[in-house]
Amino acid sequence: LAYTLISDAASLARFIELWTQDTETDRRIAIDTEFIRERTYAPVLEMVQIASPNGHIGLIDVPAIKDLTALWQFLDDPTLTKLVHAGNQDVEIMALAFGRPLNGPWFDTQVAGAFLGIGLQAGYGAIVQQVLHVKLDKEEGFSDWSRRPLTDSMLNYAAGDVHYLHSLETWLSERLAKRGRTQWAIDQTNRILGHSADQTAPEDLWQRVGGKHHLDGTGLAVLRELTIWRDQEARRRDKPRRNILKDEPLIEIAKRKPRSATAIGDLRAMPPNS
Repeated sequence: LAYTLISDAASLARFIELWTQDTETDRRIAIDTEFIRERTYAPVLEMVQIASPNGHIGLIDVPAIKDLTALWQFLDDPTLTKLVHAGNQDVEIMALAFGRPLNGPWFDTQVAGAFLGIGLQAGYGAIVQQVLHVKLDKEEGFSDWSRRPLTDSMLNYAAGDVHYLHSLETWLSERLAKRGRTQWAIDQTNRILGHSADQTAPEDLWQRVGGKHHLDGTGLAVLRELTIWRDQEARRRDKPRRNILKDEPLIEIAKRKPRSATAIGDLRAMPPNS
């Protein structure tokens, strides 16, 4: 695939001008992101991939450029349709980087495919193969995107993730229209992506903990305080919440309500040296 690795502000400005020209008549832009969320409290954006209707693919090296204000302003255009596949995490992390959710409209090829019987949650590789009869190399799907320099294999993988979105959107849109399901896909995409950037308030994090239905009222109150503490500690240490304490120990503490640090440490669900 032909692509350009963009690693400085001047190159980004030139590509935004090119993309702007490409979308003057075809108001679509394909987007994907690569990020790391396993090590830090919030996900860290490492790359943004953009493909224009004319096939100009730019791979934006986020750590190298740092200030992406010009990119976000270009993408925030409410007349520009953003093409994504399973875009909830992409929408979330771009909102964190921009400071607010980007304006739609969005077209999610996974959602559209579901309304055409192509699986409820079809992966990008699967839908590209089924619709366009192209088999993608997905070996780099679990790569460390914080690593530099990025390998040719990683860059080719990243480019492939946006290269086919325009063709997919065209194919899917035509068939949705024929079946009278276009509005269904729009509404479902808005429902899914419209809340992707929502951040759960610390006092409501307890509602996302599995197994809480076994707790009584006091146990739920304890769980609420525990999840607030875990969130604060995760922020302070810049670690994922689960690295501070997983859900299972939280539930056991809330259920048994130990009255001392020693008693907490003796609980079966507590990790060693906690």
